[in-house]
Amino acid sequence: MPRWWRQSHYQSLHADYARSIGRWYRNFFALLGPFLLTLILTEYLWFSYGGLYITIWGVTILSFIIFCIYEIDHLFRRTSRRYAREWKEQHPSQ
Repeated sequence: MPRWWRQSHYQSLHADYARSIGRWYRNFFALLGPFLLTLILTEYLWFSYGGLYITIWGVTILSFIIFCIYEIDHLFRRTSRRYAREWKEQHPSQ
């Protein structure tokens, strides 16, 4: 179900959540590109020239892992929880 946040149900009933998730995915993939390009470039340079490029490659890998953990844990899960909590407060069970 690609781009589920663009479905009419989410656009009409959960507009804030759909915008937030859409923005999150867009920003995540926009930042993913430079990480991948850096990884490819440093790996090429490491295999071609060796030396310091292995350190740059390792730092890039660690930065990417930290970035993914931060994005998924801090922003995605907590934002989703906040929207779920707000929705439950606005729609109490009867």
